[in-house]
Amino acid sequence: MSQKLWRGLSWATLLAFTACVDLRPITQELAALRAQIEQQNKRFETVEQDMQDGFRIALCRPEIRQLLDDVRAECTKPTPNQPTATAMCETKQIHPAVISADPEHKGRFLKFMSMLRHEAFYMKRGASEIIKFRRERLERLAGQPVLKNTTFLVVAHPAPGDPERNVEAMKRAKIIADKLKQKNSDIDDQRITIWIYEFPVGRAEIDSITDRPGPGEPADFNMSVWVFRADC
Repeated sequence: MSQKLWRGLSWATLLAFTACVDLRPITQELAALRAQIEQQNKRFETVEQDMQDGFRIALCRPEIRQLLDDVRAECTKPTPNQPTATAMCETKQIHPAVISADPEHKGRFLKFMSMLRHEAFYMKRGASEIIKFRRERLERLAGQPVLKNTTFLVVAHPAPGDPERNVEAMKRAKIIADKLKQKNSDIDDQRITIWIYEFPVGRAEIDSITDRPGPGEPADFNMSVWVFRADC
């Protein structure tokens, strides 16, 4: 028997065999498996959402969540001079929300915000870099796993008496924001909020020595930039 004829008979035999086999049970089993997989995926999504909500409640105190929401609403509110959302939140927009959120209603911003994971930086005017030990601390903060609701609040204190204080403070804030993004690809502009906020700052407001100016940094507390991680 020639090889060509043998191949023809083999295909004919296979076709005849499959024609006699009822494939409906197999098809039904596959459909049932697909349904089970879809159901499991939906359950997983529900569990994941519940976990994120749980983290949000556990890791973000109500007054901080309210503060972030209030300032966000105020900074995106259109005005006659600013019909679209502004990219910069300033003291006049932030301070009323801080007074409301502060449990003591004294506007002592650092006293209740420093409970969040955070880092402080002190930069000279016109500086484009931060000293090594601050950079290492920032990298550790940025390198931690990012949750679905994680945001980074970068708050730059403007120097009093400087006519360009808000512009200069924004430059410092952007330097820190850029370093956050460089360290972790999961941190983008959508996760970073910048405030230019003139809040009470000084030794009496800062409990941790690490958060105060260190060797090689300007001693002026007004030249500080603070980064807070909020899982809200």
